[in-house]
Amino acid sequence: MVAVELLVAVLLATTIGYCALLNRRLSRLRADEAALKAMVVELVQASEAAERTVAEYRRTAAECDSDLAAKLKDAQHFSRFLTHEIDRGEAVLLRLARLGEMVRARRAAAAAARDEAEKEEGVARGRSSEAAHVHPVQEEAEPVSRGRGFAPELPEDEAHDMRVAA
Repeated sequence: MVAVELLVAVLLATTIGYCALLNRRLSRLRADEAALKAMVVELVQASEAAERTVAEYRRTAAECDSDLAAKLKDAQHFSRFLTHEIDRGEAVLLRLARLGEMVRARRAAAAAARDEAEKEEGVARGRSSEAAHVHPVQEEAEPVSRGRGFAPELPEDEAHDMRVAA
């Protein structure tokens, strides 16, 4: 019986040791459970914050999209306006270039006519001085006509364009 009691005592000591070991493990597990619960709470809070942030990002993206669409529409309108204004500017530039060419051509024609008139006037003066030598007394000299080509008349709309351009 002593052997049985000794065996029971060893088994009892082993059971007590094993219970102490299990108690320590349970204590650590309970401590880990509290840490795990705290971690779960933090994870839930972080996921809620992330959901709010994602919702805010979506709202901001929608606002940016609508703002961008409005700005794109304005930019397209402004682009069409600028294209129209550039076309109008090019038309005005072409009109000014044609007007400049016309003015240069008329000035050249006027200069040629003036040179021709001066040449005719010089010839007429030469004849009148010859006539004065031949006929000492001459009552009245005839005026020299310069002709119509000396000062060309511009049509009213071209004359107006020249005044506006000046």
